[in-house]
Amino acid sequence: MNTFTPRAALHNLPSAELLGIQAKTSAELIALLQNGIGFVALENVAAAISQKPSAHSSLAEYLGISLSTYQRRKLEQKLTPKESEGVYRYAALLTRATEVFEHPNHAKTWLNQPNKALGNVIPLEYARTELGASLVMQLLGRIEHGSYS
Repeated sequence: MNTFTPRAALHNLPSAELLGIQAKTSAELIALLQNGIGFVALENVAAAISQKPSAHSSLAEYLGISLSTYQRRKLEQKLTPKESEGVYRYAALLTRATEVFEHPNHAKTWLNQPNKALGNVIPLEYARTELGASLVMQLLGRIEHGSYS
């Protein structure tokens, strides 16, 4: 009996460079996330989405990572699987917003401003959960197709 092994190319997923990982398929990406990716991914994504640098990044706050845990992860240079998935979620949002707005700075601005369609909540704040991130992705799709509401 043959088993199904997903081999989808990562053409629509955030850049491996931003996350500091090397994955050629979705299965490889999932395995890396399940093992925990390097702390550098959190720093890279935080720098890419934040409008103001800080010692304890706003991304860490969105992920629910306390300052002491942030410092511990920095020393360990590795994130937990849950933290890794959260960083990936924000990297995917940034990638999608950049596609829609066609410039990283425009994407960053949009992600950091209150949005009427999200009840005047900042999209990055809304994306703290998988459901919230999914709704932000849907909104980006509506913007891309001109049916923003």
